Amino acid sequence: MKKFLSAILAISLCGFMLTACGNDSASKEDDTKASVTETVEEAEVTKAETEAVEEETEAETEAETEAETEAETEAETEAETEAETEAETEAETEAEAVAAAASYADMAAFVTSGDAYNLESEAIPAADSLTYEWIRIFEGAEGLYCDIEYFDESMSLIMGMAQDKIYMKMYEAASDTNMTILYDGEKMYMLNEASKTGYSMTTDESAMEDYDIGAMLGDIDFDAETEKAQDVKVSKIEIGGEEYTFEVADTEGGFLFDKDNNIIAIFSKEDNGKNAFMVNEFSGTVPAEIFEVPSGYEIVDMDAMMAE
Repeated sequence: MKKFLSAILAISLCGFMLTACGNDSASKEDDTKASVTETVEEAEVTKAETEAVEEETEAETEAETEAETEAETEAETEAETEAETEAETEAETEAEAVAAAASYADMAAFVTSGDAYNLESEAIPAADSLTYEWIRIFEGAEGLYCDIEYFDESMSLIMGMAQDKIYMKMYEAASDTNMTILYDGEKMYMLNEASKTGYSMTTDESAMEDYDIGAMLGDIDFDAETEKAQDVKVSKIEIGGEEYTFEVADTEGGFLFDKDNNIIAIFSKEDNGKNAFMVNEFSGTVPAEIFEVPSGYEIVDMDAMMAE
């Protein structure tokens, strides 16, 4: 499946880690009882004064400590609140910026912005994605048909692949050129629509094996491939007032779907997603007649020319 998605991408667009302190005491022997009494009284007074001073000091210290603690707590609370408010504001601003960036006037504004691969996204299982649901249009198919054009209408491509046959019609607006390449299983044709001329040559079948879309599709187990596929990144955007879903698969291919889940455009990560093709049609049904060489062309047989 990954190989097939890569092929579709290639076809469509021809990828944060205490100190302690101690107290000393001393005693003194007096000769008289009066002296002893006086000393005792003085000591008692001193003790009382000391206790009063200690109580006062303790009260002052406690009050100071409480005031300091309260001030620190208040400051911490204010700081935390300020930080939380700032973070919330930044998150809201970022969300608003993302929301604003995910809205575009039209398809050209979205493509040329280069935002496609930088959108806010979430990862979902491949089985739940629109991309892997869409790719199942090729389940059981024997071919691939697409009609796509560059977003600015400067180029377009119609391509059909069925078994060993290939058809490609390319148009370039700048030169007003329509060129068709056709391989019918035996010969390769290069046709110029404007001049109704072209040439043909025999092509080695082995050189065309990589283009055998029938073999490629037949080898795909869609359920198994989807099961083992990596998650798909999904973004929601608004273009011209309508909601779209943009998904990036593990191939780095980008796929844009409208609100009805129809494929609208296919992106390449090259140049920040500024390479995008609008999808007019993409299916597993190929009109058989496109592999027929059109009438009215003057075709030079290169094989015959080289043989001369």
